[in-house]
Amino acid sequence: MTEMKVEIGKRVEQIRRQKVMTKKAFSKLLGFSDSYLSTVERGKHGLTIEKAVLLCEISGVTLDYLILGREMDNPEETKKSAVYSMKNILSDLTVAQIKILCEIICNIAVFSKTDDFNELLLKGIFEARTNQLSGIE
Repeated sequence: MTEMKVEIGKRVEQIRRQKVMTKKAFSKLLGFSDSYLSTVERGKHGLTIEKAVLLCEISGVTLDYLILGREMDNPEETKKSAVYSMKNILSDLTVAQIKILCEIICNIAVFSKTDDFNELLLKGIFEARTNQLSGIE
């Protein structure tokens, strides 16, 4: 199990570096303490399921990649995985939350046609997470 923690930690660090984020910024985005993220990256502590899912959702990687290091090369499998994830997420939402999500999707459809889409998306995720951490809903 320790070997798996080390491998997961390496992938967490790789994900963070690919996002060009410091440990402090990445841990804040995820709602982790700096020291916790550091111990995860070194393989000293594992992630809870909840924290692993959150990291994957924010980082845009699959749990399969985070835990086992397997990338999904098959587009059909990627699509099935995405649909399954969306069904799980949507099943827990209220009607009001689904309406908000629909508005967000419409805005993404409009902005995805611009060169600034990724920047806008990351900014939106960061602002939403910051508001959540500060108790603003």
